[in-house]
Amino acid sequence: MIIRKLIGAAAGVVIALSASVVLADGQILTANIQHVATGRYVDAHVTADREYSIVTRTFQDNKTQRWKLTHEGGGIFIIKSVSNGRYWDAHVTADRDYGLVTRPFQNNDTQRWKLTDMGDGTRTIQQVTNGRYVDAHDTADKDFRIVTRPYQRNTTQRWRIKPIADNIKNCLPVIGCF
Repeated sequence: MIIRKLIGAAAGVVIALSASVVLADGQILTANIQHVATGRYVDAHVTADREYSIVTRTFQDNKTQRWKLTHEGGGIFIIKSVSNGRYWDAHVTADRDYGLVTRPFQNNDTQRWKLTDMGDGTRTIQQVTNGRYVDAHDTADKDFRIVTRPYQRNTTQRWRIKPIADNIKNCLPVIGCF
């Protein structure tokens, strides 16, 4: 994270998502998110019969693998599906395997995620409400579902944020994005 003084404003937080992408508070980036351990990409089921679950799939270059990351400040993001307009959230019980799903916007910490730079071009993604880390099953019998787990210090909890072309938007409260 880099701290900088914004011209004519108070100090703001800027976060680098890759060597070429830096987001200030309120900026939105559209990106693919790649699981380091498997090389698969974050994808979402878009129907209720699949519980809108979040999974990994081979690269498909379609909207189900595109995500809008909105930087709220301090490395905290809200992550929204481009394909269905729903937001990352997670079940908070073992009987649901702590699985990630998309849900309508709720404006609470179950839909806020802390991205931490690991210094090697990868990040961990941690749910703000419970501190659990985003991880992924690596077998078809588990539908390659994405879940949260306690921290494990391995690549199953590492992710690459891959920006999609020049698509950063600036957003301000009340005014919106431009």
